[in-house]
Amino acid sequence: MENRSPIDFINLLFIGGLSAFGLFFVSAMMVFKNFFPKQYYKFFNKEGFLSDREEDALDALLKQKYSALELGPFTAEIRRKTAVTPSFNTSEHDDHLIGSDQITLMTTIVARVKPARNCAFTVDVPRAISLSPEGATREAALKSLRITCDNDELRQFLTSDEFLRIVFKLHSLAPGSIQCVGDTFRVELNRTLTSEQDLDAFWRLAKKAFVKYAQQLQLYLPEWRDYDWWNEVEADADTLQTAVDRSNPALPEG
Repeated sequence: MENRSPIDFINLLFIGGLSAFGLFFVSAMMVFKNFFPKQYYKFFNKEGFLSDREEDALDALLKQKYSALELGPFTAEIRRKTAVTPSFNTSEHDDHLIGSDQITLMTTIVARVKPARNCAFTVDVPRAISLSPEGATREAALKSLRITCDNDELRQFLTSDEFLRIVFKLHSLAPGSIQCVGDTFRVELNRTLTSEQDLDAFWRLAKKAFVKYAQQLQLYLPEWRDYDWWNEVEADADTLQTAVDRSNPALPEG
């Protein structure tokens, strides 16, 4: 066996200790990130997060005003949540970049409804919608959306000007999605809405979208006909000109 000098032995201990510390550090960071995402991103990047005082005020507002919203015969509530979305590296050398996960802050409207069955749908809005008559056509607007719906007739309604105008106004503040799958109706914005004005506008537009959808559902599902969605009062157009309509996202004519 080759004799090693004390210097070689010290170097070996140093390298081994450094590797062990690195492994421990990476493991600790992954645990911190996955089990305490809010604290992790607050520590490394405070942008987009609320102070403790702001969080307390928003939580109280959501509980007092937006925890039992009337949606016809159903009840909806506005929530806020934090989600961690992993980002994967396409490099040949690394399958995953440590520390590349992204935080998503969401404001969500959720309601338990009668099952939509074969009339379920999802409209994903991958980026904030901001359209003007000079800036885009209806066809270009449709290409920016991902629509999933197995019912062909209902899909035609989801791509109609009537419904898309609501969707574009709804998502003018932030990307997100709107869906009714199973017994859950959900609208999500990838942003934390903090003002009562924005939350009111978010709720009014989400409710308007659901009423339009429910009116169509009555045509296909008998169990949805025991409530007269056609007489559901919709918000006056003037009340919708709030922060949600800042970018004038009205759908242009084709």
